[in-house]
Amino acid sequence: MKAINIILLSLLALSTVDAHIRLSFPKARMYDLDFLDNVRTRSPCGMPENATGNGVYKTKLIAGSTVDVTWHMAFPHGGGFRIQILHRNGTIAHELTPTSSSTPWFSTNNNTVQNYMAMLPNGFMCDHCILRLTRNAKEWVTANGAYIFWSCADVEIKNFGCNQLDCYNGGNMPANCNNASPSCTCSSNMATGDRCQYMNECENNADCNNNGQCITINQDYYYPIKQCYCSAGSYGYKCAKSSSLTQVMPSDVTSYSYTKLNKDSEIWYKVINSNTEIEVIHKTTTKSWAALGWRPRGLRASCQFFPPGAASGLLTGPGGSAEGEGRPEGEGNAEGTAKPEGNAESTAAPEGNAEGNTGTAAPEGNAEGNTATAAPEGNAEGSTSKPEGNAEGSTSKPEGNAEGSTSKPEGEGSTSKPEGEGEGGNSENGGAGGAAVAHPMDCMDMIIGSARGNTFRLFDYYSRDRSTPRMDAFYSGQDSVTAAVGSEVNGVTTLRWRKKLAADGQSDHAITDAIMDVIYAYGQKHPYSHQFDSGLVNSHRMNNYYGDDELKYHGFQNRGRSTLNFFGGNRLVTNQCAGSWGNGCAAGRCANNLMWNVYNDGTVHFTMTANTDKWIALGISDNTMMRETDAIVGWVNGGQAVLKDRYITSYAPPAIDAIGNVVLVNGSLTNGVTSLSFYRKINTTDTQTDITLHGCHYFIFGIGGNYNQATYVMSKHASTPFVTSRKVCLDGSRCTTSKPPSTGSAPSVFTMTHLFVTIFSVLVAKLF
Repeated sequence: MKAINIILLSLLALSTVDAHIRLSFPKARMYDLDFLDNVRTRSPCGMPENATGNGVYKTKLIAGSTVDVTWHMAFPHGGGFRIQILHRNGTIAHELTPTSSSTPWFSTNNNTVQNYMAMLPNGFMCDHCILRLTRNAKEWVTANGAYIFWSCADVEIKNFGCNQLDCYNGGNMPANCNNASPSCTCSSNMATGDRCQYMNECENNADCNNNGQCITINQDYYYPIKQCYCSAGSYGYKCAKSSSLTQVMPSDVTSYSYTKLNKDSEIWYKVINSNTEIEVIHKTTTKSWAALGWRPRGLRASCQFFPPGAASGLLTGPGGSAEGEGRPEGEGNAEGTAKPEGNAESTAAPEGNAEGNTGTAAPEGNAEGNTATAAPEGNAEGSTSKPEGNAEGSTSKPEGNAEGSTSKPEGEGSTSKPEGEGEGGNSENGGAGGAAVAHPMDCMDMIIGSARGNTFRLFDYYSRDRSTPRMDAFYSGQDSVTAAVGSEVNGVTTLRWRKKLAADGQSDHAITDAIMDVIYAYGQKHPYSHQFDSGLVNSHRMNNYYGDDELKYHGFQNRGRSTLNFFGGNRLVTNQCAGSWGNGCAAGRCANNLMWNVYNDGTVHFTMTANTDKWIALGISDNTMMRETDAIVGWVNGGQAVLKDRYITSYAPPAIDAIGNVVLVNGSLTNGVTSLSFYRKINTTDTQTDITLHGCHYFIFGIGGNYNQATYVMSKHASTPFVTSRKVCLDGSRCTTSKPPSTGSAPSVFTMTHLFVTIFSVLVAKLF
């Protein structure tokens, strides 16, 4: 009786396409999200000009000079890149990478490149034009051709003298600078680059307020490369906050609720401080980062219209059209079609008709204000000083690749359409946010942290879409973490933190006594878990592209999604001879209930109820995973109850056991509540497809999904199944209660229990 991924563990397929590119220099226009593609966002950049409403910062470049264009890339697709100069209206002025009709993409044989020395054309000048990076994901195609990601920087190209160029992060251009190779003098030893454009968080432990260690994390263009990891008793940016949490794992966790997320990740949680804060202990087998995210169930896709200035960049944003309706105006052939674009200059409108305020923004990443010093690169949190850090985030798929039966690939390799193009179910579809948000990463409040030994870093993040999540300060929000501590010991990272229950602005979701959508993820290392070949295959970076705590793509195995009530959504009471389990609980009431009794004749009697007219299922598992799970699945139709003994051998529809060892006592469907009562021997003669009930196992509660009354075929579960927070242990040798009378005899303990549960469930159904 092993039930299926399709039945018991709602591990919805999280098909994603993870290129995640963002210009580092010249600085990408705000908001510099890194999942802007030609399927979901508007040409030419995916992000409108002046999305913050605080003016446009233009990087000054010298006409005819060579510019070291750099970018961060969280996932290396197969396929090359292009760098172009666009007129402000989006038409192409110049190609800066060598391309042709036969080779429309550059560096297709080295997919991990993250910088390019681009030579600007002599004689070309503009008051306001665009430097655009596009990255081809060759595993995917669209109805219009290549599938690409794009990132744009607003630039001004003139015959500047070197002393007219901007220096960032407090740097200064020397009076005797050289026009041929201008280089700023950085005022801070944490700044680097010829414009001081890259900013680290620290250079030594003193920069971490002597409350932690300054540790070098990553090797690519995602600053800060050097970051503060805090000792117990401190947390936050540069370890400047005092933490009331100093012990990573309490010796007694009986006061916490517990949920096993997958085989490598688990959490303990409880509401504290007069229902004003949540405390979470997140333990994961990883030497890299770990993330936990949540959002209210039923959230509308219009949540992606935040921040408001960025919404018009979405194809389905305000005034948008449905995805896949053709190439937007003004794109030219920038998607990498065979036609070369070298003659695009003649079709472009002249510059000089710039609308809006383009000269008031602060330099390099500080488009939110009029200060003279930029925020650190990678830190586009506006006027705050906190760095972005590394936070490639958390697209989530539970229990390892739990949706193996889906046909759509993960995103690292397929010659089909990218997920979401012209298909229902994604948050981007449904017009102006009318549909429910569906993709696990959309509009998620998150906590992301990592640890090295007994030091750690942890911050409050928000994920608008499949872009790398950003710290709340990026969206002008507040970091709501009130205490934190963490460690990594023998490859196990444990992060303990507290956070306000109330939301601090739109980049937060309030945690309430209700079932919430939850995601989790953690970093990968070589051998990485790419479902399909990527650009790393046979690459010189194959073994080191994903470093410890470098928050790039997590891989398709190191992620998950579930549902959870942080106030304690499961009510599990059990001993060796009886127990009860309520799940789907909110505000003190449980939507689904399971009760069991063990009798001295070696049988276990169950009653399960759920607010549904679909199938319901009980799973018995040694490890919470779908494979090798015993399952009992049934429903009630037209007054007739059906119950089948099944077994999950793989991620495929479950087969009915050749020998059925489950006995149906009765079933009912009343006022939308399905109730099934049945029993099974603790040990059966079926040693192949039955799991013994003696000992300790996880119970899984699944809810359908439709079914065929004649063939007994059922569809996938409609929601994520519930799993007991700990194993349920049964021992028939200790149980002395006699077996209840057979069906039709005087009311027994079992039948009275069934009657009580049925009445109780009907009452609960009316309350929901």
